[in-house]
Amino acid sequence: MNEYLKEILTEMCRRVNAPFSVVNSTKDWYLKYSWTLLEEESFENWLVEYLKTHKEARKLMRLPTTKKKELKRFAKNFTSNYGWTLSNAKISDLMKNYNSNTGTTQKTTQNTTQKTTQKT
Repeated sequence: MNEYLKEILTEMCRRVNAPFSVVNSTKDWYLKYSWTLLEEESFENWLVEYLKTHKEARKLMRLPTTKKKELKRFAKNFTSNYGWTLSNAKISDLMKNYNSNTGTTQKTTQNTTQKTTQKT
């Protein structure tokens, strides 16, 4: 295993208190632990910074670059493919955040409904 990939996976394990030995221990090893969305995003941010400062690690990318947008895309793809599952608590938090962030959409929908009701 590439030393940079090993360092990245070691960091990922550290964040959920998983032993590194779990990596590649089974076909679905990444399903054995979970993390929250905030933990996943924090790891992705760490990975972007790691790739920025470790030129050799960028060779893990199909097209190595230092462009932040591409580094973020790589980090997101990495966690999508190899990251831990999202915990149930995390999913409910995500739904709460989604609902609170869509307040303007909900207000717009309410205003549209009120206007439609007034016209009839």
